[in-house]
Amino acid sequence: MSVHEYQKPTVQCKGITLALVEAGFSVRHTVFDELTGLPTGTIRIEFFDDLTAEQETALDDFMATYDGEVYHARLGRLQSVDRVTQVVLSRGFTHAGKAFSLSLPAQANWNRMAAQHAAGKLSFPTDKVSLANGQRHTFADANEYEAFEDACTTAVEAALEAGRTLRDQLYAASTVEELDAVVDDREFQS
Repeated sequence: MSVHEYQKPTVQCKGITLALVEAGFSVRHTVFDELTGLPTGTIRIEFFDDLTAEQETALDDFMATYDGEVYHARLGRLQSVDRVTQVVLSRGFTHAGKAFSLSLPAQANWNRMAAQHAAGKLSFPTDKVSLANGQRHTFADANEYEAFEDACTTAVEAALEAGRTLRDQLYAASTVEELDAVVDDREFQS
């Protein structure tokens, strides 16, 4: 067993158990604080297994910088970015004047079509793609389909990249104020 004590306000240790696991520390640990009888401001982490010297140094570094308020604010903001990315994908995209879905089932359908096309097993004309309004769209030839496939890939990548960029900004923030300064206005864009 490896026992480590830190003098840190309990409020700054909010969510510490999950944060330790996410930071790569063993899931086999217990955290004790004032609610379990320790003096106010004392946090004890007991690992069921001994830590190496490198792990102890990493733990000390982690505890010196960990702020539970920032951790939870970041977690909430990351979840929000993911939800907005799903909203953006659910809106779909417009190609050749028609609205196409970007839902996960639609993307799975496109991937199957792309594999069929790459294998030379997709014949034209084909109407395997549904529009966002439930109607079918017919591709007259391979060129029309390939233009659609490129537009589809570009639309999905743009939505995902915008989310990744925001997530990177949130991970780079070290205070709640810096987290609040990251603005995700994608759900208000048309």
